[in-house]
Amino acid sequence: MCRNTKVFIDNSINVTGIEISKTAIELARQNGLNISIFHGSVTDMPFDNKLYDSIFCYALIHLLNNHERDKFIKDCYNRLKPNGYMIFTTISKEVQMFGKVKQLGKAYFEIMEGVKMFFYDSDSIKQEFGKYGRIEFSEIVEPHKNMENKPPFKFIMIKCQKEL
Repeated sequence: MCRNTKVFIDNSINVTGIEISKTAIELARQNGLNISIFHGSVTDMPFDNKLYDSIFCYALIHLLNNHERDKFIKDCYNRLKPNGYMIFTTISKEVQMFGKVKQLGKAYFEIMEGVKMFFYDSDSIKQEFGKYGRIEFSEIVEPHKNMENKPPFKFIMIKCQKEL
């Protein structure tokens, strides 16, 4: 949570977070992060009645199952102010591991014991996000830190704008 909120806080943006791990919340507090943080899962949204200018979700949505993803996207959209944005980064089908692990469903895999992941492409983005305002998406290539010999992660950034 700390690394994902810092850029917003450093630019004087008021941040509210959701964190499932009490330990992560405690570490955030110990590191001087003085923001509103709801303890719980994003699948339990909404936590308040506020509407937000934007919602940012980094590398999380692909860890949810189909029902959880549908609910989460809808809940985020419903928490946006008119003309607000929701921005998600998610894993792409273009990553090296895609299709090389145990398949559970269409583009849904168990990548290791107990860790399930949905891999996005342009069609699945349009299908899951299509009814939530104007959509843009682009690829992000993120190298492994301190592991130059490993192939980079390939993410997709999805941006939806709620209509007025």
